Amino acid sequence: MEKFRNALLYRGFHCTDDGDKTIVVGDRTLKGNWVIGYLQLTKSMAFITPYKSAVSYAIAESTLMSPALKVEMDTVGMTAGVYDDFDLPQLIFQGDIVEYNDGINYFTGTVCFEAGAFGIGTSDNIPIESSSDNFISFYELIMKQEYVDEYMVVDYVKIIGNQWEGNNA
Repeated sequence: MEKFRNALLYRGFHCTDDGDKTIVVGDRTLKGNWVIGYLQLTKSMAFITPYKSAVSYAIAESTLMSPALKVEMDTVGMTAGVYDDFDLPQLIFQGDIVEYNDGINYFTGTVCFEAGAFGIGTSDNIPIESSSDNFISFYELIMKQEYVDEYMVVDYVKIIGNQWEGNNA
């Protein structure tokens, strides 16, 4: 597991014919791959420079040479800064669909940013104590844990998909 501590990372879908993922955005079916890295926006387009890519500067032309990839604007989501509780923990992003299962309580929801925090939003009532009926922040979940490791793994939370791929993320 790679540690992305204190990195402001984004994820977006890069369309390419040789991609291994298929997603649905609105009424369009797109083929490509997910890209994680640093976001650059224009008025109508989004680009992500993959994490750990070499970025160079051409002094003579005063040009930044970036290996940024164009991504679908609607699929861009920021990292929540925490990992799911799975065999190989994954970094959690906005738009991920997650399940919470502590053996007693179970619910699913979408990762969103609400009330100044990232967490799990659901249309149903959340069966554990939280500051809202249909949203619980990752902060609230982490504060309930007995142990928090350096990767900020959120106990009992597992990514099961994202809002564009369903359960095939």
